[in-house]
Amino acid sequence: MHHFMCIQNLSFVWCNQEHSHFRKDFFPSIEIPTILHKPWTQQNIPIPPGIYEDVGRIIQSKIAVGVYKPSNSFYQTR
Repeated sequence: MHHFMCIQNLSFVWCNQEHSHFRKDFFPSIEIPTILHKPWTQQNIPIPPGIYEDVGRIIQSKIAVGVYKPSNSFYQTR
């Protein structure tokens, strides 16, 4: 396993800034065709009050480095 990880080191994400970034020459952008339909909605899972601030900090750090991105999708939960 150590040998594999050493030779494939550049394949792994070692920090949040590298998350969800692919080389354009290997993975060109694609468009996924969809059909018109009525979006479904689902309620969020409530965050327990005891860990609310910790969860908020984690989410804010993910937003700051670009792992979570703003969306105007119809599928956002309310």
